[in-house]
Amino acid sequence: MKKAMIVCAILCVVSLLSTVGFAAVLGTQAVGGLFGPSGVARQWWNEVRGNNISGQIGQQIQQEIQDDDDAPLQSTESLDFQAGETLTVRADRGDIRLVKGTGDRVEVNLQQYAYGQLREPVYTVSVQNDSEVTLSSAEQQGSGVKAVLEIRVPDQVKNITVSTGIGDIDATGITPGTLTATVTTGDAELEYITADTATVNVTTGDVSVDRNTNVGALQIAVVRGEVDYDVPVATPFTLNYAVTTGTVEFDDGVQRSYFVESKRSGAGVSGKVTLSADGQTTQTVSVQIETGKLEVGNDTD
Repeated sequence: MKKAMIVCAILCVVSLLSTVGFAAVLGTQAVGGLFGPSGVARQWWNEVRGNNISGQIGQQIQQEIQDDDDAPLQSTESLDFQAGETLTVRADRGDIRLVKGTGDRVEVNLQQYAYGQLREPVYTVSVQNDSEVTLSSAEQQGSGVKAVLEIRVPDQVKNITVSTGIGDIDATGITPGTLTATVTTGDAELEYITADTATVNVTTGDVSVDRNTNVGALQIAVVRGEVDYDVPVATPFTLNYAVTTGTVEFDDGVQRSYFVESKRSGAGVSGKVTLSADGQTTQTVSVQIETGKLEVGNDTD
């Protein structure tokens, strides 16, 4: 919201400067010739319109609104379908939230947020083959509208693949066999997840994994961003990590309670964190970061 206010202020300044320029023109030309087809005022306006100053700033404001969580709810749409073993969710843009459901149906709820009344919803949600959910936008820029797609997933769904181009993916309390989450620009968060395997890929953004997530084999790959990983609760695990360019930070509790290896290599660092029981671990975690930071915590909240 603060960014949007700043951009609006810039728009006001541009408008003021444009007015001053127009006044200067007005002082040097006869009023009667200003607004004709070849008038100075008409030429001045065409130049401003050609530079698309207001249009460029307007697009930036729309993008700031897109990222603003304070925008009021303007539209909702709900649907459900019979749950199978496989679920695929795709979005070019928009947030996706996966939460634990009940019964034997997948429940889908689309919420659209925006400042000002929407004449019609910008985003639409559709279901194909009782297993594929697609969130799409009617306009490329989303018209300053933020979409949140919440999906309630029952336990019988065992294979989940979810992706978004611009937006966040939050998964809470679900219990699939496999989970694959892909974000191009945005964040991914796992909380209270139980799964055999999970893969999280983020191009630009952050990843957060809470201490109550129990995944047999978890792989996290980030091109540019940060990973906040909380070690699991009283569960033997091995965390292997590598940061090509960046840093790794450990909470004091991690340093005291777990076996930690760390080795610098050029601008990066690699190593592992281990808690074993009789030489065995039940969770294996791999974190690969090209540019960014890994934070390993021992959050007890």
